Amino acid sequence: MYKTEEIKQSLLKKGFILKEGDHSYFVFYHSEKATGIFTKVSHGSTPPGKDILSKIKRQLHFSSQKDFEKLMDCPMKQEEYENYLKRQNLI
Repeated sequence: MYKTEEIKQSLLKKGFILKEGDHSYFVFYHSEKATGIFTKVSHGSTPPGKDILSKIKRQLHFSSQKDFEKLMDCPMKQEEYENYLKRQNLI
């Protein structure tokens, strides 16, 4: 289970830009341009449940839990995530 702050820090390291609002919105930027890839994380201190993590996984275009965990745990760097998205013709 990931804590909210861990998710936020991981996304910031991977090329996402934070836009604060009623939630913390993260938009993925590639070549200094916003892509259609985004997710949001609650401001709350309670770790998100499985349903929320599953939604974030889908919004980041992962079909595999293992790949999502690689992004969150940081073995997957920004360049690897970009290559993953390119292979899926998303950027």
